[in-house]
Amino acid sequence: MHKGIIAYIIIFVIILVIGYFYTGGYHDIPSLSTTTVTTVPTTSVSSTTTTNTTSTTIAYAYSCMNYSVFDQMPNSTVNETCYWTGGRLGVWVATGNATKAHFTVTGANKVVYSNGTSTFNCVTLVSNFTGPAQKYYISLKKGPPGGTCPNPYALITLNGSITPPPTVYSQVYNANFSNGYIGWQVAGKGFGTAPLNITHADLNTTRCYQNATWQGYNGSFFATTYTCGTSVSPGNITSSAFRVSKPFLNFKIISPLNNNIAVEILEGNKTQIIAHFNTFNSTIFGSTSAYTFRNATIPLTSLLGENVRIRVVSDTLQPGAYMAIGDFELGTYPTQTPGVLADISIK
Repeated sequence: MHKGIIAYIIIFVIILVIGYFYTGGYHDIPSLSTTTVTTVPTTSVSSTTTTNTTSTTIAYAYSCMNYSVFDQMPNSTVNETCYWTGGRLGVWVATGNATKAHFTVTGANKVVYSNGTSTFNCVTLVSNFTGPAQKYYISLKKGPPGGTCPNPYALITLNGSITPPPTVYSQVYNANFSNGYIGWQVAGKGFGTAPLNITHADLNTTRCYQNATWQGYNGSFFATTYTCGTSVSPGNITSSAFRVSKPFLNFKIISPLNNNIAVEILEGNKTQIIAHFNTFNSTIFGSTSAYTFRNATIPLTSLLGENVRIRVVSDTLQPGAYMAIGDFELGTYPTQTPGVLADISIK
């Protein structure tokens, strides 16, 4: 009985060996991973499941709609990137105070969609194109001096229409008022027709200051409702639009505590931030409070990437309630002097 079973096993093994050589030798069993397809719903992925897919995520870039690139220095080149969801874009170029500007708009697909040299000093439509959804690389080279546009920057702006786009700067334009009120809208009589020249104001022959010469300011000009006396008039000034690329707006200010005196941040025509400051607090700042500029800061974190404007408001007739302001700068960190901010409202 046992001998029969053993013989049967030997015969079975011999058959397997013959089959091995007949089929050309040993073969691996195909891997299950190459023959099995697992479908995972796109709306629900388990936290314990790892899926290897080709990434379609595009690194963050600002929208190309109303996107502007600025070049301040003659014979220099600026390169920036934006993202477009697809469709038509107009290309607007200005040489500013240069005689010419060369521009190029190239897609991530390496197609050149717009390329040329403009001699138009102020913003002019130079071309338009229809492009797919992708990143676009914008290059602007400002030429030699000699242009006559009041706006000194060379720029290229992309937008989706044939209507001239609003100029949006990459920083606060004319932030220290060294070019007067160019780039600022002036309403009312409060801030006068020009900023105050601190050097002229401090002269013994002029004496346009309160108690002592102005202190704590970095530049030569600042906007103020001070009239070399105690009387003030209502008014406001509004900056050109700029893109919020850093989380803080830092500036210098002299201001009494007054609900009708404020620094506002506008997005479009909507007021998003209202801040009141008090540098007249002699308990904190001593006897120099009326003529010494202090550092002030408005947080812009909630508006990063947006286009905004600054509006400085002084809507009071109270004698001696003057304000002075200037030296605006976007910053990575706040520079505010402790005790300066009275209150702030962020919508």
